Amino acid sequence: MLGGLRHWLTVRGMRRSERKISKAYAKDIEAAKAAKKPRKDIEYIEESEHHELRFVRDEMEIAETKRLYAQAAHYRLPIPQAEDDWEESAVFGKRYLTRKGAAKLRSDIRAEQKARWDYWQSRLQLVGTVMGIIGGIMGALAYFKQPPLPPHP
Repeated sequence: MLGGLRHWLTVRGMRRSERKISKAYAKDIEAAKAAKKPRKDIEYIEESEHHELRFVRDEMEIAETKRLYAQAAHYRLPIPQAEDDWEESAVFGKRYLTRKGAAKLRSDIRAEQKARWDYWQSRLQLVGTVMGIIGGIMGALAYFKQPPLPPHP
């Protein structure tokens, strides 16, 4: 559970960084346009923004892949091995799951979680049924074992 919270906080921080970068570069682009700088300078600023955002996005994808990989290991699920399920990070040089590969793995994880929940849910229903039957028998025994009422004066 704490792993999920830690992952959520990490991704949230990365998304915040992404927004800050976009805002900062938007200001720079507006300032360059207001100063009537050449188109080449504005394109350089846009390209720099793209590279910084790619850095953050690759970092998020790698974090997501690590999280899914850990969950798959917990449930003993196979990791997708198809070439179109993986992408190489140009920034970090690490491989991470593409959206398609991550969707496959998430689907497998959900199916395994559901199967495990269904297993325990059926056991709990059985226990509830047995407890209900035992309670009914105990109630019937208590009713028939009552001592006779004393005569009324």
